[in-house]
Amino acid sequence: MANPEITPELLQDHAGFVRSLARGLLSDDALVEDVVQETFLRALTNGPRHREALSAWLRTVTRNIS
Repeated sequence: MANPEITPELLQDHAGFVRSLARGLLSDDALVEDVVQETFLRALTNGPRHREALSAWLRTVTRNIS
């Protein structure tokens, strides 16, 4: 179930963090963007239960997808 506290605007604030992490794991820019999009899609559809856990959740999901 989606958490209404996790909004596209909130995720946009974390875009640099997620993109930087994905770039450290992947060398292909197109794959980096795919990972960022997939991470954000998962956050919007089935993200963390608490907004405070968002950064850690994004880190884990980004690493797992990469």
